[in-house]
Amino acid sequence: MRLNDLKGIFKAKVRPLINFIKKIILIKRYYHYGRLVGSPETVFIVDGNLNHGGLTDRLNGIISTYAICKIHDIPFRIKWDYPFLLQSYLVPNTYNWIMDEDDRFVRNSTSKVVIVLNDPKSSALYRIKKNRQNHVYANMNILPHIKEKYNVETDWHSLFNELFKPNEILERNIVKNTLRIGTEYIGIVFRFQQLLGDFKEGSYPILTQQEQKTLILKCIDSVKGIKLKHPEYNFLVTSDSITFLNIIAKESRVYIIPGKVVHMLFSVDEEYSAYLKSFVDFFMLSKAKKVYSVIASEMKIDGHLFLTTFPEYAAKAGGAEFERVYI
Repeated sequence: MRLNDLKGIFKAKVRPLINFIKKIILIKRYYHYGRLVGSPETVFIVDGNLNHGGLTDRLNGIISTYAICKIHDIPFRIKWDYPFLLQSYLVPNTYNWIMDEDDRFVRNSTSKVVIVLNDPKSSALYRIKKNRQNHVYANMNILPHIKEKYNVETDWHSLFNELFKPNEILERNIVKNTLRIGTEYIGIVFRFQQLLGDFKEGSYPILTQQEQKTLILKCIDSVKGIKLKHPEYNFLVTSDSITFLNIIAKESRVYIIPGKVVHMLFSVDEEYSAYLKSFVDFFMLSKAKKVYSVIASEMKIDGHLFLTTFPEYAAKAGGAEFERVYI
C-alpha cells in the first residue's frame, strides 16, 4: 500500500475526532448558556468559523441537509453570510430557505451543533431532531447513503432546483453570456490551482515556466481534440487560471466568461463581481449540452490526481451529460 493511501486512511480514521474538537471549540467560543429556545428548524450555516470549502462543497452540504429535512418534515433554512450573503446571487425557487422575521436564530445551550465535514461515514445528520434548532456545518454529497438508508428516490438535480434559482443580477449575466455564445455549446473545465502561478489556493505548488508552457500546450491540444468530437457546437471553457483562459480564448468557437477568478475559501475580501463569476460559470456550465472536466497528469496533490467537483455538479444542476478526460 502506498504512503498516500495510508495518509488517506489515517485522515478518515481521525476525522470524527477532528470534527468533535471543532464542535467543542465552536460551542465554547460562540454559544452561551440560557433557556431561550430558538425556532424548531434546521439551519445550514456558512459563517467563516469553520473551513466550508469551495462552492460545490457548500452546495453539497446544503443538498444533503435539505434531503434529511424533507424526509423528517423539518423546516430548513440557510444562513450563509460569509464572505457574502447567498441571496446576493441565489434566491429561493420552490422552497423558501430564507430566515424570516418569525425565525428565531439562537446560539445557546438549547441549539444542537452538527459538524459533518469531510466525514461521509458520520451519522450525525441522521440524528437531527424536529423539536430543536439544529445548526449544521457540512460539505459533502451523501445522497447515495440517504437513499439507501431511507429507501427514498431523490436526486441532486431535483433538490438543487427546488432550492435555488439565480437572482436578477445573476440571471442577466447568464442571459448575456448565452447570447454571446449564440448556439448550443459544450462546456470544458480546467482546474490548475496554483500550477500556473496566477491563482491563490493554499500552499499548492507552482510549476516552472517551462513546465507551465508544456502543460498549457497539452491542455490546448485537449480542447482541440474535444472540438473534433463536436464539430456542430461552440465551446465554453472555464478555469481557475486567467492565464489559460486568455490563451484558450484565441481558439475558434471557444468562449470564456470575462472576469476575475477566485476561490471562496481563500479569497474572502473580493468585489461582488469576483464571486459573481463563480456563479455565472456554474450556471452556464449547467446549460451546456455536455460538460468535460479535463485533468492532466501534472495536476496532482500528494501523488493523486485532483478531481474538481465543480464541473460535475454544474452538470448535475442542469441535467447535462458529464465526462472526465485524462491527458
